Amino acid sequence: MRLQLRILLLLPLLLAWHSATASTTIVYGKDSTYIGQKLQLYSWDDGWNYNKTLLDSCHVNADGSFRFKFSLSETRKAYIHLGKYNGCLFVEPGKTYHINLPLYEAESQADLLNPYYQPQELLLSFTNLAKDDLNMQIAAFEDAFDHQWALLLKQQPITPQHIEHAIANIDSICPATDNLFMQQYRNYRYALMVNLYATAAPNLSIKTYFLQQPVLYHQPAYWEAFEAIFPHFDHLTGLYGNLPLFELAIMQKVEIGDLPIEKLTHIQTASNKKIATAMQQKKSRVTEGHTIAIDKLINIHGDTIIWKDLNFPQAYIIFANTKLNESLADIDYIQKIGRKYKDKCLFLLIFTDQDIHAIQQACQHLTNHYFVVSTQQNPQLVHAFQQTHAPSYFVLDANSRLIKVPAPRPKDFTP
Repeated sequence: MRLQLRILLLLPLLLAWHSATASTTIVYGKDSTYIGQKLQLYSWDDGWNYNKTLLDSCHVNADGSFRFKFSLSETRKAYIHLGKYNGCLFVEPGKTYHINLPLYEAESQADLLNPYYQPQELLLSFTNLAKDDLNMQIAAFEDAFDHQWALLLKQQPITPQHIEHAIANIDSICPATDNLFMQQYRNYRYALMVNLYATAAPNLSIKTYFLQQPVLYHQPAYWEAFEAIFPHFDHLTGLYGNLPLFELAIMQKVEIGDLPIEKLTHIQTASNKKIATAMQQKKSRVTEGHTIAIDKLINIHGDTIIWKDLNFPQAYIIFANTKLNESLADIDYIQKIGRKYKDKCLFLLIFTDQDIHAIQQACQHLTNHYFVVSTQQNPQLVHAFQQTHAPSYFVLDANSRLIKVPAPRPKDFTP
């Protein structure tokens, strides 16, 4: 196939990580809006963000200045949590970076209570950055890539010739460099383009870019391509020759729920085992089949509820917060389905607010206030469900055993 031969020629033989001597890297800057704050510069050890490496931390001085200094042996994408933003940059061994931070904006209480909230990722700007610096190369490459990607998506159907033309155009604007990280970065962005050829997807991209190559744990472009390509690949036995890749594909199937969590116990390679252990710890927090230990509850009116005295086929549990529009909508749905299914299900609203009056106001139109409680009065619920955020949903059976995690939202729930 013409495309396959063309892409194979484009793929360097240098994709494996070379060992490097650790060198001192420095990141510094000055911003008065961060005075007194503690900043941490960190990197993820995998693309699923299970294991983090702290590169350095520092307190911002009285004049707004800050400085990170750390030993680095390989290029990393690094992050600094900056309130509503996650500042990011690419750091290389032995280099110094003068960065500029965005004006500090704190996360709101509603942000912190929302499990779907993520700080906005922001590529930091620099002072006096060399034109050939990796950050500049990636920014220029992404601009060219995004333009060609948009043009490709307008082609129906997308042919090998369309993809070759797009790659050639990018190469003409951003010629290849001798920077190994950049070589890897561009090749795994191209893997996404090759995967747009539906007739050969995902096999062609996997065979060309993944099967004979090492897993690049610190390469963000590798993980983005992997995440997009491998969910649609089910012939995992064909990956046996590359054990780390095979295990990574198995773990992804566990992550998306296509394989049971028990598969993680068979992971062998050291880097993957570290990820698998973190996955197991996360998934074992509250899963279906676990029994929730609840003794008694105090509702928002001060009434005591003895859990074992309740008689119900199912209990539908909602963690809510009055500051979230999702929770306010859930209250309206509970009002409707609570009447409809009152003989089939008990409905319990657990609010994470600290203001009981706010909860009472939000629930004033509910017919039944008896099963409205707060974590402020019932802190044991946070431990029982290992839950601190709203909104989230659970279903228990008559023996307090979890049977749906997560459960559907009230508008989609039927006992």
